[in-house]
Amino acid sequence: MNGRDRPEPGLGQIDDIDPDAPRPHVDAPERTRRPAGNPRSGPSWPLVALLLVAVAGAAFYGFGDGLRGHFSGSETRDLLNAAARAEAEGRWHGGDGAALALYRQVQGVDPDNDVARLGLQRVIGQLRRDADAALDAGENDKAEALIQVLAGLGEAGEHVAGLRKRLDAMKLSGRELSDLLARAEAALARRRIRGDNGALVAYKRMLALDPGNAVARAGVEQSLQVLADEAGKEIVAGNLSSADDMIQSLAAEQPLHAALPALRQARAEAASRRDETSAQQAADAAAARARADLDLATQLENADQALRERRLEAAVAGYRRVLDARPDHPDAIDGLDLASRAALERARAALSDSNVEAARAALDLAVRAEADPQMLERLQRQLAATEERLTAVLARPDLDPAQKRQLEDIMARARAAESRGELVEPAGESAYDLYRHALSIDPMFDPARQAAAALPRRAQTLVVHHVELGQLDQAGHALDALQAMAPMQPGLSELRRMVAGAWLERGADALREGAVADARAALEKARAVMPEHPGVQQLAVRIQPSS
Repeated sequence: MNGRDRPEPGLGQIDDIDPDAPRPHVDAPERTRRPAGNPRSGPSWPLVALLLVAVAGAAFYGFGDGLRGHFSGSETRDLLNAAARAEAEGRWHGGDGAALALYRQVQGVDPDNDVARLGLQRVIGQLRRDADAALDAGENDKAEALIQVLAGLGEAGEHVAGLRKRLDAMKLSGRELSDLLARAEAALARRRIRGDNGALVAYKRMLALDPGNAVARAGVEQSLQVLADEAGKEIVAGNLSSADDMIQSLAAEQPLHAALPALRQARAEAASRRDETSAQQAADAAAARARADLDLATQLENADQALRERRLEAAVAGYRRVLDARPDHPDAIDGLDLASRAALERARAALSDSNVEAARAALDLAVRAEADPQMLERLQRQLAATEERLTAVLARPDLDPAQKRQLEDIMARARAAESRGELVEPAGESAYDLYRHALSIDPMFDPARQAAAALPRRAQTLVVHHVELGQLDQAGHALDALQAMAPMQPGLSELRRMVAGAWLERGADALREGAVADARAALEKARAVMPEHPGVQQLAVRIQPSS
């Protein structure tokens, strides 16, 4: 057999080793397992054993008497067999019975022993792999021990230097790597890949701290696969914008990722289907709008016809349906306005005929037609007054001659009190009290009702009249009467300001004449009428130094 073509021996007993095996230059051979039941082709093993014994014997005699006296060929064979068993059992280093110690022991007495040299290379390769695995698992102490063993074997090359660099990085960032791994795995479990809190960022940070970390590399691949899966789901769901973001993120991380062509194809097909669906939906929507427009036109025509025929209920209902569907429909707005005016006119005619029921129905229709609020309120007040009047008419008593004379006497006394300006005072004999007394006898007695209704305006006139004449006390009495009869009377506040101002002017005149007491009395009168009048405080300041 040519020395260049001889196969490399594998694990096994020394009797199974080819003694003619070459010494190839191998830096770090990878240990591989042959499938069971698949024996390697080569020379027959009995012949190999014979040749091995011959080589061992020649070597034994060649070393001289000193070596033969201390180490026999059988012992070398036993050591190599023990080393092979240690390899098979995974006892690579760590004691005299480990493969490393046994191979080195053989090399100590036979430095050129090919079997020991190749076995030692296998041990070194396994130690390297164990160191890498320990670093990946974050077992720094174990990795450091293995690196020291490799360095002790003279392995100070690039690979050992890389292992030391990884170990130093692991020591500096061990806690951060542990935290990053936990965060990445948690995010991956929740399928949260992108973003600052995503798995991808955490795994990439791990690789930045430890470029050789196999766990982080696998995590990046797994994260990208999850991202691809999620993009596919988004495409199926029709969320193409979200899918586009995911596809772009995937392409940015790995432009040649295996899932990208299929994702892009699926995305294009989904977009095509969406466009077709959108076109169909647009056509359906246009048809629906056309049907709705036709329906609205029909309803509007029916409402206009009902309005022309004075069927206001149907007209208002038709216009309302059109406006519910299209609130800004101008023809429906105009039609409803015409219907509301017709309803108000119907209510007004019913009130003229004292037809309370018809008026109430017409006003209710006007409300639904959104009639003019002011006109609606005015007619509602008229309806309430008409109902009250009709109720009083139905309840009006029949007066006997004595009651009629009494009523005439009360009215005469009331008119006399009104002429004297006794509108609310004295109690029981004022014009206001006497008119109310007359109405208690006959609630529908129009002269009393009209006179009582005119008293507030009479009081207002008296206030102005007395102020002009300088009769401020009488003006105050008339003002009190107005307040008692009509506290919500428009202009009441202005009348108060007028009376208070007159008192303040009188007080200022008295102060100029040196009549401090009269000025103070006028100030109190003004304060009683309108405390918030700005002149009250001004006059009080002027009076203070004179006190």
